[in-house]
Amino acid sequence: MASSPSTEGPGVTLAWARPDGSPQSGPREWESALLLISGMTASWTDLTVTCNGAPLAVTLRRVGGLVWITAEWPRVNAGQYQLQLQWPDEMLNIRVTVLPIKLTPAQLERLLEDLHAGLPADVALSLQRAGALAGTLVGQVKPATVAEELSRLRRAVLGTEERPPLQVLLQAVQRDPYTALEALSVSVRREYLRRPRPEALVRAVAGHLQPPPTLKLPDERVTRTLDVYENRVVRACVEAIHRRLRHLTALRPELIEATSLQTKLQAARRSAPMLEEVSSLRGPPGRITMVLLRRPDYRALLEVLLELQRSVQVTLDDARLLEPLDNVPALYQTWCTLQVMVALTAACCEAGFSLVSENVLIARPGSLLVRILPGGVPLLVFLHPVSGTRITLTSERPFRRGGGLFRSISFSQRPDLTVEVQRPGTSPELWLLDPKYKLDSDQPGQAGDGRPVKGDIDKMHAYRDAIRTSEGALTVRFAAILYPGRTTEYTPGLAALRAVPGEDQELSPLLVKTFCALLRAAEGS
Repeated sequence: MASSPSTEGPGVTLAWARPDGSPQSGPREWESALLLISGMTASWTDLTVTCNGAPLAVTLRRVGGLVWITAEWPRVNAGQYQLQLQWPDEMLNIRVTVLPIKLTPAQLERLLEDLHAGLPADVALSLQRAGALAGTLVGQVKPATVAEELSRLRRAVLGTEERPPLQVLLQAVQRDPYTALEALSVSVRREYLRRPRPEALVRAVAGHLQPPPTLKLPDERVTRTLDVYENRVVRACVEAIHRRLRHLTALRPELIEATSLQTKLQAARRSAPMLEEVSSLRGPPGRITMVLLRRPDYRALLEVLLELQRSVQVTLDDARLLEPLDNVPALYQTWCTLQVMVALTAACCEAGFSLVSENVLIARPGSLLVRILPGGVPLLVFLHPVSGTRITLTSERPFRRGGGLFRSISFSQRPDLTVEVQRPGTSPELWLLDPKYKLDSDQPGQAGDGRPVKGDIDKMHAYRDAIRTSEGALTVRFAAILYPGRTTEYTPGLAALRAVPGEDQELSPLLVKTFCALLRAAEGS
């Protein structure tokens, strides 16, 4: 057998091979493999091999003319896997990385870079131009360079010549936190009443000619609380720094200084445990109080927050970015969804539509979050001021049998992206797009060549034929898959569109052109 890359353990050598015995560098996405083990002193029958806790079948077999101890590696998605080999008095733990096969390492890196920085900012800018963010106190929405962001966070955590470090400021707040009196409503027996409110007493005794002695009456107590606006500003400052540092380290994990700033931030956060009793500030700080002006510690923390606020960081609100290899198909779908949002907004603005509603942007102190809500929640709603045509973009909208404006005449259908076009006086129409990282033709035993086959396109046919109006009329005008393959148009309104990270110059114009053509047809022009 030809030599193949191996992993050395304590007296054990590991190598990988395909099921036919030919060597390979490691396990591949969606493909089974053989783990070849040599150098064991114990009997192979005493060996136990597990992958993420699941046992693998261990056998002796001849591979490449030699007899090896082999473990059968199953078909898995891309991600990180914990491989454990255990035999009497010995154990070997290895972390195995399975890379995606549909995307090259460069394309995967571009995908993650787009999701971390580029696409969320593009979405925010396009929606801002369409009319979103009106009345929201956000700074200039633009992607900052890594150096600019690192400089801001360094100033926020380590301080400046005029401002102490963050930990010193939080320690000062912890020593003398600002509090306020808060009224609490309690129920007590009549002899313990202290500050009853007349209207509350009337409601409590209503229906009683003679209230029983055991009847509890509403009373009011006053206590001091830390959950006040000024302390929420302090917490918002810490949370803004945390979000932006986490984003920066995820985008550039090799930045040692960013990791060091994270450690210092955690130490500073531990020095102010009183913030655990303070709720989060919703939205940017909208008012300045005397405490924020006159107390140096509170004023300095407000200045840090406002400095971050002047350069808003736009980030994708998706925890799956923290484990990208374990979520490649889901992240690819999100990448496609953001591309569609930018293209649809551009096409609608070009056609004279106005954005009237969005559930995508969330303003936070120092940050602007981009989120994609599934399950039928409208993401974007556009309206034409003259024709009255309404366009709604929805993610994972369900179509079930019976009921509603739209229904499925057979099984439930859930396209990834649905664009509904409702023109006054006419039947509505739907445009459906399905990001598909893994084609149906890529199922085990049916390894495809990256091009959609009958089963993949039949899904689009199923959408077009099954989803109808409540009167039973066909309503899907356009259906397409977005996938890392070649663009192919099968019939007017049925296509497979190439969507590959790093090739936005091809995908974006294609989507805008498609949407513009569909809009012209919908408007009858």
